[in-house]
Order: sequence, then structure tokens, then C-alpha cells
Amino acid sequence: MGQPFIYMFYAIVGILILFFGIRVVVNLQDTGESVEYELFVSKIRENVEKVYHDSYGSTISLEKIDVPSFITEVCFVGDYQVDRIQNTKLKEVIAISDSSDYNVYFADVDPSKWERNFVEGIVIEGTICDITRDGKLNIILENIGTIVKIR
Repeated sequence: MGQPFIYMFYAIVGILILFFGIRVVVNLQDTGESVEYELFVSKIRENVEKVYHDSYGSTISLEKIDVPSFITEVCFVGDYQVDRIQNTKLKEVIAISDSSDYNVYFADVDPSKWERNFVEGIVIEGTICDITRDGKLNIILENIGTIVKIR
């Protein structure tokens, strides 16, 4: 007579195990994306610092940096030029943001994750964007004295 209750208990326990297991996997994936994003950001900063401390005329390509798959476009913005940006959501975000606070924008990344004055000591003429579908950032940093220029 108590056997149906045992089977119901087994079913409930099985459902709970599946629910919490799926939840752990989803959280692990989010954590992995956060780590990948932070590593990407730190590598850009390291390269800017490296070329800044090199001699005049030194250049570094950012092509060796692996771009996270969820970032579809990266834009360095000095003077906002809307025609240089491909991602429509990114155009809207840049148009309403204060350019004195941000100089690097990532498409398809929550703006709350961006950091103010992401890269200090760089000169950006206009807007320089790169579509990152190939997983590479095709941008070159150049030391032009006391600042780093992006081209």
C-alpha cells in the first residue's frame, strides 16, 4: 500500500536532482563567460601598458588576443562617428553615453560591465571599430611619445 508513495518520492528526488544540476551547469557557463571577458579586458590593458612603456614608434597588434565569442564588435571612440559602427544596439548605447567616461565599447556586452576610462593615455581619432566574428581583434597600438595611438 505504501509503494506508490515510494515511487512518488523517487520521482520528486529525481526531478530535484535534475533541476539543481541544470542550474549549476548554467551558472558555471555564466561564470566561464565572465572569466573570459575579464581576461580579454586585462590583455587589452596589458598591451596598452606595454606599448606605452616601449620606445617611440613601437607598435603592438592586438590580433593575438582571443575575443570572447559573445562579443561581436569592439569600438574605440574618440570623436563619435556613427557610420563606422555596424551593431545597431551599440550605436544606440554610444549615442546616449558620455564619451568622457568611456572610450572602449563592446557590442552584446551588458554596459554595466564596462569600466570608466577603460584605457587611459590613448589617442583615438574618430571611431575605430572591428567586427570580431573571426575571433581576433584587428587593431594596432602605436607609441607616439607620451601617448598610445590606435589605428
